[in-house]
Amino acid sequence: MERRHPKSSNSSERQQANDRTRTSFWVRTFEHARQSGEWVRVPRTYTHSTAVQIASDISNAHRREFDAHRVRGIRHGERWLTRWHSEDGNDIGGHSVWLRLETDPESA
Repeated sequence: MERRHPKSSNSSERQQANDRTRTSFWVRTFEHARQSGEWVRVPRTYTHSTAVQIASDISNAHRREFDAHRVRGIRHGERWLTRWHSEDGNDIGGHSVWLRLETDPESA
């Protein structure tokens, strides 16, 4: 008699629940910025080149195909204003990115 380990019927249900509740850092960051309506500092620091690239990717996302966004959490039709800032004057992880929703497609 072959012994099989029964597959838990709850495992797929748990995975689906986790998928619904788990959100990426960027999804949470964009949601916070949407709700505030003000400039929001991304709560991480980056090197100079990474901060510049992230700010550029976000501010130009509306020019890309929706499926080609480099940062998760941007909704179709949104336009974001971005800026980067040196927190401590060095290039080794001391730069922050700020963002603010410019155009909300739901309010247009």
